[in-house]
Amino acid sequence: MAGKERLLQVLKGGQKYESAPVFPQIDIAYAARFAGVGVGQAFADPRLHALALEGALRRHPDAPGVYVNLCLGRDTAVGSEPAGPQCRRVIDRAGVVWQIPDGDIGAPVRYAISDWDDPRLWEEDPLSEGICETFELVSPKVKETRLIVPGITGPYSQVVFLMGLNAVLEAMLDEPEKLKAAIRAREKFAVRWAKRLQEAGAECVWIGEGAASSSLISPQCYRDFVLPSASVLTNAVREMGMLSIMHVCGNINPSFEHIAQTGADALDIDHMVELSRLRERLGAGVCLKGNLDPVVLQMEKPEQVKALCRDILSEAGGKGGFILSTGCLVPRDAREENVEAMLHSGKEV
Repeated sequence: MAGKERLLQVLKGGQKYESAPVFPQIDIAYAARFAGVGVGQAFADPRLHALALEGALRRHPDAPGVYVNLCLGRDTAVGSEPAGPQCRRVIDRAGVVWQIPDGDIGAPVRYAISDWDDPRLWEEDPLSEGICETFELVSPKVKETRLIVPGITGPYSQVVFLMGLNAVLEAMLDEPEKLKAAIRAREKFAVRWAKRLQEAGAECVWIGEGAASSSLISPQCYRDFVLPSASVLTNAVREMGMLSIMHVCGNINPSFEHIAQTGADALDIDHMVELSRLRERLGAGVCLKGNLDPVVLQMEKPEQVKALCRDILSEAGGKGGFILSTGCLVPRDAREENVEAMLHSGKEV
């Protein structure tokens, strides 16, 4: 069974497969080298982004697919401002200033929205363009044989990107109802985002709620502020005929049962998460995906990578409901031989 089909089988709840599916989270940070460009260049140019992802798949023919992670679209930026050497700053339609190093992905460094009634919070969508355009530019032939998983920033994390984490955390205490209203308002943008990807042929999406990590918010805050809108999105994705993978960065040990209630088809789990505990508590009915420490692919030798992957597969147990992956994205400086070692570490079962 080909890698893409095996992944889809497991994500759909299949409990048997001929070998353990392996799906490291390769995105633009690692893939840019295969287009001969800097990460920052591809981050801000969907055409280069798509070429880089296709290049990564040529370099790693056994990889079942790649991820289209956060990036900027061709028309996202409406302005710019001075930045340091080997770096640029662009301003998106919501007034967010993105700093984009030549050799790394971009990140917000300043926010213009500070009022919960600011119309940009309710009307602008600067986050979807880059991912949708990149996915649309990936060759149809590649999509036939590889699982290209585009991201959708979840409603809660959209508010974080538009206003900044500090403003959101403060609002949880001081203005909870206004924060909840803003998160609900972002649901329509997330669903519209999903629809555009579905129309472009997406079979599975990666829902990013990285700011909902238990390292940042309590399980109660996840339940009250994140879970309702995340569930709206996963239900909409399912109704569109697509699968979903829920990604929450960092430590989710305190909140994993709430995260599972979103109804996503699979949960991404980071390297600090207790895999055996999750499997025991959630049972085989929830697909788990993880959780090799990505730094291993940068620092260790191939033999060590394979050994650690075998340990994870043993801890996962059983013959279904698990996809071996990196706990987060494959780092920019990962060694290619280590990515190959991981891809070949799936054991026959």
